[in-house]
Amino acid sequence: MQNSINQEQENELINNSKRYLKEDVEAFFYVLDEILKTIDLSDTEGKIIYSCKRNNLIFMVGQRYCWVLSGDKQGKFAAISSEKLSNSNFSAQFDGSVKAYWNRFTNTTEVLKNIGEICRAVEIEINRTKKSSFKKFHNFSLEKAALDLNYRQKILQFAGTNYEPNKELSKSIVSQNSMKNKLKHPLNQILFGPPGTGKTYNTINTALEIIGVDIEGMGREEIKELYDQKIKEGQIIFTTFHQSMSYEDFIEGIKPETIDDKVIYNVKNGIFKNLCQIAITPNQVDFNKGYDLLKIRLSEMEMITLKTPTGKDFSISLNSNGNLSLHTGIHKGNTGTLTRENLIKQLNGEYKFSGWEGYFKGVIQYLEDEFNYSTTTNLPNQNFVLIIDEINRGNVSQIFGELITLIEEDKRLGKAEAIEVTLPYSKETFGVPPNLYILGTMNTADRSIESLDTALRRRFSFREMAPMPELIFEKGQSNGDIDGIDLVELLTVMNERIEKLLDKDHKIGHSYFLKVANIEDLRQAFKDKIIPLLEEYFFGDFGKIGLILGDSFIMKNETGDFRFANFTGYDSLVEQDLKEKMIYKVKESSEWDFSSIL
Repeated sequence: MQNSINQEQENELINNSKRYLKEDVEAFFYVLDEILKTIDLSDTEGKIIYSCKRNNLIFMVGQRYCWVLSGDKQGKFAAISSEKLSNSNFSAQFDGSVKAYWNRFTNTTEVLKNIGEICRAVEIEINRTKKSSFKKFHNFSLEKAALDLNYRQKILQFAGTNYEPNKELSKSIVSQNSMKNKLKHPLNQILFGPPGTGKTYNTINTALEIIGVDIEGMGREEIKELYDQKIKEGQIIFTTFHQSMSYEDFIEGIKPETIDDKVIYNVKNGIFKNLCQIAITPNQVDFNKGYDLLKIRLSEMEMITLKTPTGKDFSISLNSNGNLSLHTGIHKGNTGTLTRENLIKQLNGEYKFSGWEGYFKGVIQYLEDEFNYSTTTNLPNQNFVLIIDEINRGNVSQIFGELITLIEEDKRLGKAEAIEVTLPYSKETFGVPPNLYILGTMNTADRSIESLDTALRRRFSFREMAPMPELIFEKGQSNGDIDGIDLVELLTVMNERIEKLLDKDHKIGHSYFLKVANIEDLRQAFKDKIIPLLEEYFFGDFGKIGLILGDSFIMKNETGDFRFANFTGYDSLVEQDLKEKMIYKVKESSEWDFSSIL
């Protein structure tokens, strides 16, 4: 890069910087610093353009401007976003099939409020771009100023700005970015990585952040307790995909149900459809609490008498399926069933139960009177999360069905491009609400990842969970050291060798070492978890495992005077090669020397 810098480009950068206030130039570079922190610079060759075209300072990805300092009358700062921003002075949609917006800002404060969204939009552009066609406008001096703080200081001092890092501005950016990251999460995201990197562990933190819980400073026990409470309240749902999971389990299907000792077949909601209906219900969490309290009360009483809005008496009891049995008439005969599902439909305006509306309204009124439920006040930002562990273990395209289209952000209910479909079993119209988040986990060492539907892949944001050996030192019971063995270095070295022999997707996660407190724990972890995992990775090829662990762990299995059975029809040369083939085995754990791995 240095060899490409010429005096003309350097002067262009200096002269452009002179045109702006010192604080504006500082803001441009600090926001640029934050953008560059969020992307993998090793994957940007040919994609990024730094330009001083038309007296501006420009950061461009592919064909789109992403971050600009200019003298435009609509705002001196301009930035990309994946969503339309409400606090910008001007916002317009880019041309092209991938939606993004171009925003203008008159001051730094408004930019900082959106720093997280700007960084995410840049990351999207990086991931989808192959090469920029604006290479001729590239200013290598601006590129060096972006990446080299010392060079930046020199250039901007020439420009007369007396540039110095503004610590207060930097703190403000970090604070804004942290806040934005907490408040804004992709609607559909998958945490992916090798075994033992904390994917399932981190879904707890992420799910709580999505529903608006500030977990900063909390201990793990407190976080887990909060998570369990939200699971109980129905605001977070956890499920695991497997090969027997079906569309009928996830969306809807015909299921048998026993009512009054009779087996009947009804269309029943699956996990996802149930959560969608709950998510669009007024005061969703309070409704769940109220309904559960009603069930508890009914379990202690044989029957509760209620009134319809017109004053007609009816009674309800609790049946064996946890639904409400309806009793009407003088003799309180069992007339039918009021399910939680149908109560929710009534709340959401689906008046499909001709003649029964009064009974539903009577139950809802009872929830309001007795359990403080309200249908009129809808709490803002009440998000719901569906966690799908091992999402790639199921037949995803079959399980998701119509959701492949419906889960897209702009196809959600209430959005400009909202789509509803007619479901095959119930014939009901169905859409996905914008406050329902899907959070999946995916094990990259599991070969079933290859069967993940491509159409579904591009509808998810992917967040890599790589091994973090330093956590063994920070959070492990051993503080990273056992009898002089540096566990951080041990895991790092092993993963370097695994990546060389296989790839980064088959590394070993740090969690295998977090509960290791002494040498016996370490031996047990290798014996029960790590070596079996390596055997699976290398299909029992102990020679390659030996290249990772060394002579102290793997030895040749001497077979002595070995011979095959007499078989004259086989190639004698091949037979001889097979006789000479080396067989390896794992040594007894008492012989292992962990320091020899390093």
